[in-house]
Amino acid sequence: ISAASALCCPRAFTRCINTRVLYDHYARDFSPTLAPDYPPEALLADPEALAGSIDARGGCGGDRAGWATVRAAAEALAAARNAAGRLREPGRRLEGSEAKLLKDEYRRLHDAFWDRALGLPNRLHPDSAAAPDFSVDMAAEETPSPPGLRRLRLAGRQLEFVEPAGLRLQSRAMDAAASLTAEAVNSAGHGWLLTRGPDWVTAPVLAACGWSEADAIDLPADKRDSADSADNPHLRLFLVGAASLPAMAAQLGRRQAATASLPIRLACRGRLHAPGRQSAEALSLLHGSVSAAACDAAFAETVELASAVWRRLANELPLPGRQRRIVARTVPPERLRLGESRRIDWTLESRDSDSLAPVPVASAAQLDEFVGRRLMCLNPRGQPLSLVHTCLLDCGSLLRTVWPE
Repeated sequence: ISAASALCCPRAFTRCINTRVLYDHYARDFSPTLAPDYPPEALLADPEALAGSIDARGGCGGDRAGWATVRAAAEALAAARNAAGRLREPGRRLEGSEAKLLKDEYRRLHDAFWDRALGLPNRLHPDSAAAPDFSVDMAAEETPSPPGLRRLRLAGRQLEFVEPAGLRLQSRAMDAAASLTAEAVNSAGHGWLLTRGPDWVTAPVLAACGWSEADAIDLPADKRDSADSADNPHLRLFLVGAASLPAMAAQLGRRQAATASLPIRLACRGRLHAPGRQSAEALSLLHGSVSAAACDAAFAETVELASAVWRRLANELPLPGRQRRIVARTVPPERLRLGESRRIDWTLESRDSDSLAPVPVASAAQLDEFVGRRLMCLNPRGQPLSLVHTCLLDCGSLLRTVWPE
């Protein structure tokens, strides 16, 4: 789905601008591959693969000819805009009328597509490899670590250490930091299940998010491909890819998770974007339970986890300044994101060095009841879920933020 879809929330919350083609999500939602970095252009270049993937889900391909027509018209309009440069007033009026007709046709196709897609069962794609059972605990075995600076990487159901290419910092403190992060996640609670699902989310979860990208037609061509140019007034930082909350929630919806197996704990890696800043890797944790009291306890547990991890890392990471501290702040109600009932943010700060600006390193949010209700409403075995979502910044990404190459 869109790179900016970061939380299950009403449509007004997120704004999709990372769009290569008008129906990019049409291809991604039904991708026949599990690889998160699978280029959408390759799929779009092979319409038979796309058609077969859609038919395997139940045949809700929709009006393929209509989508192709809209895409061609949008590309022609963008090409004319680029070729003409600054249009004169009559040209701008004509361009505006064409764009309106194009948007109306897009909305019609969009609504017709999702009307059919929402009728499909919310399950894993038939081409996908079967994921392990929710009841299986995450492997907590220690992975041998190569020398040098390392960051965490998801490998199956286990965290590994890898050395980032082009990063020459060598530090034993960084080794300890990466080990501590993996150790904390592996031992937190009972069984965080690491997932390796695709980046995109099926239709019912998108419906719960209220997600739409009809406004993508208005975006300049040079901004459709860049997640770093995302302008979201509601978010300072947002997760994308397989670790975003909609993608993780889709693991519950696709599998039609039985509430008898709750509580469910998912852990996944993703990329964190901040407008005007370098993107970073992050670890995302999701706790789901039908018991509100259990979710309150999970929120307190994840808050303690994040605090303990970063209190120790603040002293062990090779960062500028000598007096470093982790500051935890409770977000006031007027600043909560839509869909949240409470949230705590952690920042790494330095008292004696102006070279280290406050860096957000973690956040934990408890979500409102309506999010869990909408998420599980299409699951015949499901009950409303109480959810806690936690994000931990990767240590290597923190160093690259402080000391960019």
